[in-house]
Amino acid sequence: MDVSAVIPAHNSARFIQHAIESALAQTLPVREVLVVDDATTDETPAIMARLKGPIQYTQRARGTIASARNHAIRQARGEWIGFLDSDDAWLPRKVERVAEVVDRCPDAVAVLTGMVVRALDGSEKQQTPMEAEALGSALRYMNPVTPSATLVRRAAAESIGMFKEELEVCEDWDFFCRLYQAFPARFQVLAEPLTWYRLSHANRSRGYDLEVSYARSLLDDVLLNGLSGWRRRWWRRRIEGAVLARAGLMARDMGHQQRARALLWDSLRKYPGPDFLSWRWKAALLSLLRRQGGEEASEG
Repeated sequence: MDVSAVIPAHNSARFIQHAIESALAQTLPVREVLVVDDATTDETPAIMARLKGPIQYTQRARGTIASARNHAIRQARGEWIGFLDSDDAWLPRKVERVAEVVDRCPDAVAVLTGMVVRALDGSEKQQTPMEAEALGSALRYMNPVTPSATLVRRAAAESIGMFKEELEVCEDWDFFCRLYQAFPARFQVLAEPLTWYRLSHANRSRGYDLEVSYARSLLDDVLLNGLSGWRRRWWRRRIEGAVLARAGLMARDMGHQQRARALLWDSLRKYPGPDFLSWRWKAALLSLLRRQGGEEASEG
């Protein structure tokens, strides 16, 4: 299996060496590691200068993570693109095990692996990816695909225009939704935890109001593609309900309890149905109880 590892970076000195070394330590070696550094101001360049191996390091002006990934894909020589964020890592047998899946399913365009997720408190737990058969429906209202846990055939990514560079958030949701729509039933899932994924305040709170805005911009062209009539109207409310709920959790995690409460209740008003994300009701009721108990956090 011919793999190019793609790593977007910005002020990534704390973790980037671990990410790169995990890609280079694969039992089935990668062809190359492409690091695209967007206007870093920390020690990342000095760290990169010390690292050896088939590494291509590009420094450029600040852009979106989507444009950084696209830049690397254009430079890549591998048949497959292995996405890897700079604070994540691959376990040693990841490429080897994915290659076995591709040998069994040669028409695959994407392979998702399980993860070991490190939480903000330092605890770790295994997370199994969603079954491939459920991805098409789920991708309409959420993104169940983690880039660092996914390898994608380069030709397939290029055929759909790669990532939309104007998107500051939701770029991975948009990309994987379009990829699945173009190649249905050609996603494969490997439950084995082969990716080490680090939760951080950055990847949990890139801006909840911004996420709502960008997610809504995807509705007509991407998320509702192929739907019409009452199904299109039903899915619109369902998607908006899910987006508002996730934004509410982001706001809650940032300590913005009043905004979290408003977003959660907006989610329920938009789509009160219990058929998905049933935790929304619990989260909204808990936020109301906190308010009544006088536990309002600073909105700072």
